[in-house]
Amino acid sequence: MVIVVGWSRPDRLRAWFTEVIEAGRVDQRVDVDNDENGEPIFVARGLRRPWSQIWDTEVRHRS
Repeated sequence: MVIVVGWSRPDRLRAWFTEVIEAGRVDQRVDVDNDENGEPIFVARGLRRPWSQIWDTEVRHRS
């Protein structure tokens, strides 16, 4: 199981995991302007292929 916070790309998560659920949204309950506040929190599980393959081909070299 993986918890992903503040990332608005569920399409990428669904390409890597078999089950992706939006579990909520970041709510810091303070008036602070940052990138994560209001963004989704996803729970993902069930890798479609080994993480080492995903990391080497799709994650490691992206910025």
